[in-house]
Amino acid sequence: MTWNRKLWGVEFRGRLKEDKPMLLGQAWHRVEMAKPTYEGEPTRALLFTTREACRNWCRERQDAHSDLGWKFIPVKVRELVEKVPNAEITGRTLAQNEADGA
Repeated sequence: MTWNRKLWGVEFRGRLKEDKPMLLGQAWHRVEMAKPTYEGEPTRALLFTTREACRNWCRERQDAHSDLGWKFIPVKVRELVEKVPNAEITGRTLAQNEADGA
């Protein structure tokens, strides 16, 4: 079973050359999205299904933060989720137990 989709994400670049580009998370869209909706929910990248929607979001943020010299750039991303076979999990656990002397 695999979840493999090509989507659009947002790369953020600060105004300083030392600032490394980073992929933005969903909290940039709305702060309340940073709070998990269920226990154990992981953080997620800010993703769009279309380039146009991503570009519009970037343009809005660029306009709102133009005085800070920040850049918001649409980038192609891949969302990939694969099931890990139980043998890999069990094998690693057994190896860890042996290393720990259990």
